[in-house]
Parts: sequence; C-alpha cells; structure tokens
Amino acid sequence: MRRFVLGWKKLGPERSLGTRLVTYADDLVILCWKSGAEAALHRLRAIMGKLKLTVNEEKMRCSTSNASGDCVPSTRGDRTSG
Repeated sequence: MRRFVLGWKKLGPERSLGTRLVTYADDLVILCWKSGAEAALHRLRAIMGKLKLTVNEEKMRCSTSNASGDCVPSTRGDRTSG
C-alpha cells in the first residue's frame, strides 16, 4: 500500500484531480468530486498496474455523500496483491 500512496502523490493525481486519499490496512478510499471520479479510477488502475498490483473490481464502488447537502462523491477501491 505504501508504494501506491507514494506513487499517487508523486504522479500528481492528488493535486491535479483534487482528490484526497485515505488508507487503512489494505483498503483505500479516494475522495473526489463527481466530475473527477472516472479520472480517479483510471489513474488508480494505471498506478496499480505499474506496481503490478490488482484492483478487486468486485469490492470497488462509487458512492456519494450528501451529509452537508453537497454532492461529494468518494471512490473506494480495495486492492489485493497480484
């Protein structure tokens, strides 16, 4: 997971897509605006591929949170070693 986090920060999706990465154990959540969710998923898969890691597509989902009344989607992808 550490290699992915470093790659995510080094390659710039956090800044360019306006995302925030939250990790715990071997799971991660990418918080982003709805307009950036597909781009974030694409970058997630690309970085994981470079690291020779796989994304468990069965556990991945996109969801929205409107606790504040705003649409603030989060993209959650659980990873497993390939």
